[in-house]
Amino acid sequence: MKHLTSEERKLHPVFSGFLKYFPKAAMAVSAHSLKANEKHNPGAPLHWDRSKSTDEMDALVRHIIDKAGGMIEDEDGLLVDVAIAWRGMANLEKVLEDKELEEFLDRGPKSNTTPQDKFAKDLIAQSVEQYCNGDEECIRAWTMASF
Repeated sequence: MKHLTSEERKLHPVFSGFLKYFPKAAMAVSAHSLKANEKHNPGAPLHWDRSKSTDEMDALVRHIIDKAGGMIEDEDGLLVDVAIAWRGMANLEKVLEDKELEEFLDRGPKSNTTPQDKFAKDLIAQSVEQYCNGDEECIRAWTMASF
């Protein structure tokens, strides 16, 4: 994500509008990320390996079914509710990335580019790069179609 201007940052109160609302949940989800990273990517720096995380909605529903069946912790000793939150956030992240791309494509190019347009275009470019996972042909196709 690109560096936001002061005005843009004020529209995203991450601390007061998210972390202060859900401090324990944020700690639990981040600990879950670390534990899952150690399980799926032993020895690697903490990162979201999207190649191993492709079925957010199916996994989310499986965790919800586990919870509905009375399961409190999974086989790794992690709270099922934390896994539900993690999968929900992963899905939301991908939905927002797709929505940003879709909104940009629907809007089309403008001849008078405002700072907000440049911000959106940069954000979309970053999303395309993440979506394509470094595949240059994919990035080139989206770039030619979008920009």
